[in-house]
Amino acid sequence: MKRCMECDVYLSDEAERCSLCGSRAVDMNEPTSSVLPDPPSHITNATIRDGESGLEAAIGQLLPAERRRMTAELLSVTIGSIFIVTTGLDFLFSTALTWSRYTGITLCYIWMLSAFPLLAWNKRLLVALVLSGATIVTVFLWALFTGHLSWFFTLGLPISASLIACVIGPYFLISVQHRKGLNAVGVVLAFSVLFCIAIDAAVHVHLEQRISLSWSIVVCISAIPVAALLFYLHYRVTNRASLRKLFRL
Repeated sequence: MKRCMECDVYLSDEAERCSLCGSRAVDMNEPTSSVLPDPPSHITNATIRDGESGLEAAIGQLLPAERRRMTAELLSVTIGSIFIVTTGLDFLFSTALTWSRYTGITLCYIWMLSAFPLLAWNKRLLVALVLSGATIVTVFLWALFTGHLSWFFTLGLPISASLIACVIGPYFLISVQHRKGLNAVGVVLAFSVLFCIAIDAAVHVHLEQRISLSWSIVVCISAIPVAALLFYLHYRVTNRASLRKLFRL
């Protein structure tokens, strides 16, 4: 005689699974120690693919929002654990917070970059504003803890603002394009040139108190023709022929 432990009904001797819930039929004549528990009811034989564990099957059944939330929780626990360990070690050996201030700031910034976009997945403007503010605050705290705020205003703030503009700008320009291809690469390349120019100018202002360009001119001369070629290929050529036909892929 076999029995379904889930429904508490008796089955025929030939039954392998319960016809009501799909759980494995247990032979009551077998020793108790050899009877293994059934997997959870939401993981049936149909959901467990070949070579896939029950945990993988359970994760595969989660909705995308649940997966993002789970990933954000794992990131939070991991980064929080590292923060607690590093702060504790610093205080244990130095009886004060010294180097752990910098690691703590960096870990908080990493959490903002990795976990916060997952928690605010459909709020792109909010994510852009929060990450922009987090970038500037992180650089400011680094300058504050070093005891020299002067380099923040002449070097840190301009470079941080340029980085934010050169990340958000291409993102929105590419997102509004109806047809994305080589033009996206061209946009990223063009904004990368602008970022190099901003870094070069900020360094000269910080060191020489004047706006000047040096190495960024070489970057500009090298990259701008490539970006122009990418735009030409996209808007002039690929509108008539796909990339597969163009490059015989």
